[in-house]
Amino acid sequence: MSGFRKMFSVHPTEELKELYWFTLLYSFAASLIMIFEPIFFYSEGFSLSAIAIYYAAHYLLYLILLPWGAMFAGKFGFERSLAVSMPLFVVYFLMLASLSRMPGLFYVSWIMLTVFKTFFWPAYH
Repeated sequence: MSGFRKMFSVHPTEELKELYWFTLLYSFAASLIMIFEPIFFYSEGFSLSAIAIYYAAHYLLYLILLPWGAMFAGKFGFERSLAVSMPLFVVYFLMLASLSRMPGLFYVSWIMLTVFKTFFWPAYH
């Protein structure tokens, strides 16, 4: 039992509880939305190959930018990193909402998603 207490906080701080709740609620909400994202793109008239390229480009750029996100979180703290990421996520969804009027945003929105994920990476926490 003593090994368990060393590895896990029996009495987490209030900040840590808030972070856990935030991560739980955010992850649940984002997963509900993102599971239907490829279907949304397809219904907006984008081909399956364009959607595949969208996600391939997103994850390639994410792989490249991830170290800078870690440096930012290390220098400014995790809370600031989260604070930077949330407005980017809102802008990303606004871009998706505008796709029917401006289809060109499809080719830019993956960059916004990548920058958001760079600052909000649950493994930091």
